[in-house]
Amino acid sequence: MRKHGTGEKLLGTIGDWLRNRQQRVCIKKKQSTWEEAWSSVPRGSVLGLMLFLIFINDLEDNTSGNVLKFAYDKKILRQVRNAHDNNRMQADLDRLVEWADK
Repeated sequence: MRKHGTGEKLLGTIGDWLRNRQQRVCIKKKQSTWEEAWSSVPRGSVLGLMLFLIFINDLEDNTSGNVLKFAYDKKILRQVRNAHDNNRMQADLDRLVEWADK
């Protein structure tokens, strides 16, 4: 977010919102104990979705296929008609794996 120009004060506020979160599961009238939520962006909030979109903003960089992004769903679109097309699709998939590893 800093690379996108987000100021330190807002970064601090968002960091505070993401730290020390807890969650539990409720089914009918039964509830689990509260547990620390140590990963992921909270779903079900506007800020959570915005943070996720910022996170994946560069997902399609260096890919030659079309990448469609909607909420938490991503798709690479490409026609594969021959071995060359297949190699280009595989290269795009490899780039996405590298992105995820970073």
